Amino acid sequence: MPGTEAIFPWMKYIFGVYYYFENFPDPQITKLITTNMAKRILEKMEAQMNPTAKKIKYLGLSGHEFNIFPYMMGYDLMNFECMKKNALEPDIEKWDKKCKGSPEFAANIVWELSKKKKVT
Repeated sequence: MPGTEAIFPWMKYIFGVYYYFENFPDPQITKLITTNMAKRILEKMEAQMNPTAKKIKYLGLSGHEFNIFPYMMGYDLMNFECMKKNALEPDIEKWDKKCKGSPEFAANIVWELSKKKKVT
């Protein structure tokens, strides 16, 4: 289809707005989706801090944009207002670069537990 590549940069924001309204129109829905996974991650991290616990080097949880999208919203990497603003802005140079319209292909989020002590 002619012109498809020219509109591609806007598509991720248009998709993001659609996906937001289709799946996460209420902040409570976002909390419901992220709470169980976040609880599991925190439990594993807390267990690793126990000196007698069996140590694991990696815990991988699989998902797709349905898992990644609400975390990106929670970390303020995207929200409805910024997606709408970027989708409607004809000048790409004026886009909010922090705002992601939707997770990229093979996107992931990494939480790392470090042994380093907090510097105050």
